[in-house]
Amino acid sequence: MKQRLSALALMVVLGSTLTAADEPTKAKTAVEAVSLAVAKKHDELGGNSTSISLQVVVADRQILGVDPSSTISEFKDDKGNSLLSTGFSKTKFSGNAFFHKAGNAMVVSVYSNVSPAKGASKVLLKGHLVVKCGLDEKTTEEKEVELKLNSEAKTGDFTLKVTQEKGFAGSGAQFTVTPAGPILKTVKFKDADGKAVEVTLWGSNSDGKSWTQTFSLKKEITNGKFTVTYFSKEEKVTVPVDVEVGIGL
Repeated sequence: MKQRLSALALMVVLGSTLTAADEPTKAKTAVEAVSLAVAKKHDELGGNSTSISLQVVVADRQILGVDPSSTISEFKDDKGNSLLSTGFSKTKFSGNAFFHKAGNAMVVSVYSNVSPAKGASKVLLKGHLVVKCGLDEKTTEEKEVELKLNSEAKTGDFTLKVTQEKGFAGSGAQFTVTPAGPILKTVKFKDADGKAVEVTLWGSNSDGKSWTQTFSLKKEITNGKFTVTYFSKEEKVTVPVDVEVGIGL
């Protein structure tokens, strides 16, 4: 991740409330600013912008994504000028997060097409980030698939499609798995001899209605069996965000 940081100052926020189907509990959370980028329009090149990336940790939970009910109450510079943009580019917590492989952390960004005023030295962000987390872990039945371009196989509500037969330097096929929502935890693969093959998650995409996650195999195989581990229930953890980041301008 490219970062433009100068005199980074941050506040870590601990503690949150959990909204679940049954009894509310407490979840330990942490928020840390990990990048700051500020741009100013110059002549006809580019435009004004301010963006912050936050690493969000929810202890003992599997993070699934950002809920659209998340809100931002303040985004401003230390001169009191609002950095909130409106309309199509309304400032909000991005729904496209980057997930840590451990599952309990993600990096989420906030973008605005407004830049701080001249002479400002800090950017302040306050709000409530609602994080979707998984509950009730389950695993589908094992399903065989031929790792040939455009081959498809389905297990439970999950469809696997091969998008590339071979990778680079001896790595194996690349494939997508399409679930009904951001509920997938892991995909496990076995070769023809029943030996486990390492699977790498490359990324997740969503248009708000459907979800697609892209994976690849560590080694090349022609066919194998796979299972999908997923969450059948969801909880929402509300993480208070209160960060102060120095921009050093």
